[in-house]
Amino acid sequence: MTFCRMRPIGISERLVMAIAAVFLVVALSVGASARAEETMAVHSIRETPVVLAVRAARDAVVNISTERIVQRSYLFGDDVFDSLFMHAPLSRTEKETSLGSGVVIDNQNHILTNAHVVRKASRISVKASDGNIYEAQLVGWDVKSDIAVLKVQGAKPLPHAAIGTAKDLMIGETVIAIGNPYGYSQTVTTGVVSALHRNIDVGSDATKSESLYDLIQTDAAINPGNSGGPLINLAGQVVGINTAILNAAEGMGFAIPIYRAMRVVEDLLSYGEVHVPWLGISTETMQILKSRSASSGGGTVTAVVVTFVFSKGPASGLMQMGDYIERIGDVSVHSEREFRARLKDYKATDSIPLTINRNDSSIKIVVRARQFPTKLARQLCYEWLGFWVKEVALSNRLLGLPGRSCVLVEKLMHGGPAEKAGLRTGDILIQINDKAITTLADFRAAIKAASGRGGIYIEVRRGALYLRGTIP
Repeated sequence: MTFCRMRPIGISERLVMAIAAVFLVVALSVGASARAEETMAVHSIRETPVVLAVRAARDAVVNISTERIVQRSYLFGDDVFDSLFMHAPLSRTEKETSLGSGVVIDNQNHILTNAHVVRKASRISVKASDGNIYEAQLVGWDVKSDIAVLKVQGAKPLPHAAIGTAKDLMIGETVIAIGNPYGYSQTVTTGVVSALHRNIDVGSDATKSESLYDLIQTDAAINPGNSGGPLINLAGQVVGINTAILNAAEGMGFAIPIYRAMRVVEDLLSYGEVHVPWLGISTETMQILKSRSASSGGGTVTAVVVTFVFSKGPASGLMQMGDYIERIGDVSVHSEREFRARLKDYKATDSIPLTINRNDSSIKIVVRARQFPTKLARQLCYEWLGFWVKEVALSNRLLGLPGRSCVLVEKLMHGGPAEKAGLRTGDILIQINDKAITTLADFRAAIKAASGRGGIYIEVRRGALYLRGTIP
């Protein structure tokens, strides 16, 4: 085997190798940079406006769990056996749990949700985006608007959402629903604004329903547990509160516009209840026959007809019995319930623009609303329904009535609605609409709640008889 001595590398050769090494490093770095840019480009494509919007809003969405105490009837604890017996059932107390969603709306940990999510709850807990669970207190609710406000006590400020507007929503605009369907936290679904200004009837319990007006319709999937969660736009702003689905069809969900929800929130935070503007009128939904000279060309229309104007109310001198209300602001109204619902868009002391029709002529007026005058409740009742009441003390358990006092009919307006309905002096009021009456304060609260409607349901005690009816 022959070995040979290696020749030393010259300067020129070393230069060539150095240059080659530099080119290799540059080539490698360029390749890495290209791959990084490619990765960033792919990420940029994937990071859509929906992703950015969800990222901005999701941490403000909370999971709401409630408990409520219910009374259940049973004999043997089994429906099959119970159905075999005709005896009056026994009852037992049980805890019932439910799930819903909500959204934090400020740095004071106020949470906006649906009233039906927390209604009758004996305990409310909130699971925040960080996984912590907090006890929540009910600040207030408004069942007719299906809006409630909660507050988390003793926690650091939770992430809160940006509040947008629903007044400029566009049909076809992308919207995103975030909530906790079936308990799956922060579930995201997307869709579009399918329609605006939808009116629906929703069941509030087994015996009656409420009407919700001016809703946003969307095809973003809204499932049980989504109620109370936010509907957001591509800017990550809350534009609605998810509230209902149409069970008979897929892809039809509804949300309360955020401007309406926040209007209710404002009153709940200030007063614990909603202060509805009071105009001092009563209205009913009626079919009106318009003359041929009217702009509609005649025929019948469904209208909100003024049936009573209180002499000391804001509308006195501006409205008359028989007028009907065409618009509130720039929005047409066609039923008493819709008119009352749209009144809630205004504060209790706002000046409210109305368009009324009198003798087939449209008239624009502005009514300066105010809060219901509780002290005038008896006078209002007398002018409106035709009976005056007084509270009397019960020195004993007279007629087996509960409480220490009762409210009875002191006088009737001759030929008035109450007299025509069969009410008599001396009748003891038991109930007006859904409110039990034992004191004058109860009566005033019941008249306040009924004011503005066409009439009342009433239950009275006359001797040993209980009588029920409506006035007028």
